[in-house]
Amino acid sequence: MVDHAHNIVVFGLKEDRNVSVWRSDVDKLLQFVISHAVDVVDMFRLGRFIPNSSRSRLVLVKLRFVWDKRTILSNCDCRLKEFRQGEIFIDPDEPLEAHENTSAAEISRYGSWQMRCSLTTCFHC
Repeated sequence: MVDHAHNIVVFGLKEDRNVSVWRSDVDKLLQFVISHAVDVVDMFRLGRFIPNSSRSRLVLVKLRFVWDKRTILSNCDCRLKEFRQGEIFIDPDEPLEAHENTSAAEISRYGSWQMRCSLTTCFHC
């Protein structure tokens, strides 16, 4: 079983074939978000490199402490808007089952919202 408790996923980071370049970008990003150095165990890109692609690959970052993950996730919404015009996002690494359950709940909530809106507009006719 894979432990996702210490992992975060970074979206939107610029592609570079040189590993040290994008690793230093991730370190700068994490330091910017929580205002001090973060102890990272490992980080790697997910997926295959496609030259001249407009999409960047995800970066999986394994942190040493869960507390750093919590701090990063709690600060990233407000702090990332100031970092490179909001083009980079950070999410927790979750097992597939948890992600599917969250997606299903969001779809259900959106569907019930649409139903309320349609009923409300119907009564105003």
